[in-house]
Amino acid sequence: MSPIIGAVIVLSIAAYLIRRRHRKGLPPSPPGFPLLGNLRQLREGALHLILSGWSRTYGDFFSYHAGTQPVFVVSSAHAFDELFNKKGALYNSRPQTSKQTRRVTGDSRGVALPYGEPWKDRRRVLQSLLSGQNTKMFQPYQDYESKIVLVNLLNQPETFFKEAARYASSVNFSMLLGARFENSDSFVPTRIREEMILFWQHISPGVWVTDWFSFLDYLPPALAPWRKRADWMHRRWVSFWSLFFDRMNERHKKGIAQDCFMARFLDDPDVGRWSHMDSVGIVAEILSAGSETTIASVQWFFRAAIYFPDAAKRAQQEIDAVVGPDRLPEWQDRPNLPYVEALIQELHRWASVSPLAVPHATTEADVYRGYRVPKGATVMANTYAVHHDPNSYQEPHRFLPERFLRDGHPFRAKEMASLSNHFAFGVGRRACPGQQVANASLYIVLSRILWGFDISAASTGPPRLETVPSPLVVALAPFECSVTPRSEKVRQFIRKQSEGLTPPPELESASVYGQLVAEWDESHRR
Repeated sequence: MSPIIGAVIVLSIAAYLIRRRHRKGLPPSPPGFPLLGNLRQLREGALHLILSGWSRTYGDFFSYHAGTQPVFVVSSAHAFDELFNKKGALYNSRPQTSKQTRRVTGDSRGVALPYGEPWKDRRRVLQSLLSGQNTKMFQPYQDYESKIVLVNLLNQPETFFKEAARYASSVNFSMLLGARFENSDSFVPTRIREEMILFWQHISPGVWVTDWFSFLDYLPPALAPWRKRADWMHRRWVSFWSLFFDRMNERHKKGIAQDCFMARFLDDPDVGRWSHMDSVGIVAEILSAGSETTIASVQWFFRAAIYFPDAAKRAQQEIDAVVGPDRLPEWQDRPNLPYVEALIQELHRWASVSPLAVPHATTEADVYRGYRVPKGATVMANTYAVHHDPNSYQEPHRFLPERFLRDGHPFRAKEMASLSNHFAFGVGRRACPGQQVANASLYIVLSRILWGFDISAASTGPPRLETVPSPLVVALAPFECSVTPRSEKVRQFIRKQSEGLTPPPELESASVYGQLVAEWDESHRR
């Protein structure tokens, strides 16, 4: 045995013994293996389902071990409130990533930044542009793209699954960069998703051996080939996402940029002191995460309409009473469509497309329920477990929008009175700043789909529940369903409207970005 391998083994055993001694006072945890902890069990299925199963055995506050590192899991609305709200100053940081992950990100990704001034700076800019009155600036894009959805569903109803992706991607691109996708087969959203998945595969907790055995960071370069891989990924993501930021930045300098998120972002005087990589990171976050959640939510809506037709029918009855057959639902109708609003809230809960909030971390050591929580500990909010907890939601497996119509809070959830109805956008101070925009996108497209179409199972029967791997969401595998106009009058209305349908004049075709991405792909194949 070489001296280096022997040293690694000795260091591993020493680290294990030290960690084992430090486990005293931690909350209950499932049995694991020496050095590996619970890593083997974590590979046996979807993480949120494994953690939900453990919560039924060990309670709503337990721990597990990823290698030698303890991870704390929170699985009830009451514990969410106590830790992420009442103790938000302690529990709203991010885990200190390994040196490998920092090599990949360059510490420029705001979602992964620890709590502090750099994160607050980014949060302030994002909140100012994605909430309040600023959200109205995006309404023309959401309005137009939702009308295109109706036209495409009428002409090619079998493409509903792709159409959900086109809608969300085009709205997101329009808002961020002032450009839109003209058809559901545009390859740019696909490439964005591929690069997003590749990036997250390189920064997800546990992907690097040094995440579990941090002492390996001190090995010499010759014995740490993973460093080259991290450096390669860093260069790749900065290069790819710079395609989008650099073009907008150049147009902004010339005074010809469209009025969009990035143009207003570049107008902010504080942004001038950000690095190029920081600004590119903002583009990457919004283009990737912003689209994925809305795509998944719309696709899950079609599944809900198949399996719970009574909910869709009740929403249609409300729309018929408020809107009627001679016009589409509009923004001003939203306050008068409480069941449609409740349907969107229930979709967030029932589908739980983001089943685990991005991991939090403690800024200081704490004691909760008599258990020790070390400084810098990783703390996970299992939102899926809460959304499917019968103590908070009666019959959680059922799609019941009416559960959100009793004083605006779920049934059997008195302890949640100070919280939101669901946790689809995260918890505490780290909740997604774009949730107003996301909910607006869902309202306008889902209300109009319900106004115009009946959704039912395909002739082959209801779809099985099949998902595809995704680092950010629970993404459904493509399935079939029947999408038919509710009446001949609806059919004629959509056809007539399509004749004069033109995009907002400030939008350009996203084909220019398609060319940039194609050239980038070609250069990276050489």
